[in-house]
Amino acid sequence: MRTRRPSARAVGVFALLLVALALSAGAGTASAATSASLRIYAGCESFDGNTTRHYDYTLVVQGTTSYQGDVREEFRLWGDDPYYDDLLAGPYVQHGSGGAIYFAFCVNTGTLNEDWGQDEIYVGVRVYNPVTGQQLDKAETNRIVNYF
Repeated sequence: MRTRRPSARAVGVFALLLVALALSAGAGTASAATSASLRIYAGCESFDGNTTRHYDYTLVVQGTTSYQGDVREEFRLWGDDPYYDDLLAGPYVQHGSGGAIYFAFCVNTGTLNEDWGQDEIYVGVRVYNPVTGQQLDKAETNRIVNYF
């Protein structure tokens, strides 16, 4: 009885498939990147210890970061435009413990009304190591399109 031996080419192709399968399985175990979403609510009050101030809107940024431990988070409100984005407010800085991102701030209509016609706003989030200052990650929220 005669047995067939696989050719060297078939063995090589099979080996490459095994390597590709192993690499793709490892890629799925990586931790998720920073992500954030933006919501806007009518009305906002801010108290600075002496005075209560009233604003037109509350902007809330929520998300997650894969970095655990102490982090410094920076938030900037941007107006999205075709050629360059306008910085509308910020940076706002807060210190967190990693994992969850939550930040709320007050703005008026004049800040959000960033150009002629319909406005497009979003918040840029940056996550830093508070000791070294090294940027660990960044994300942009969804765009909110409205007339402000």
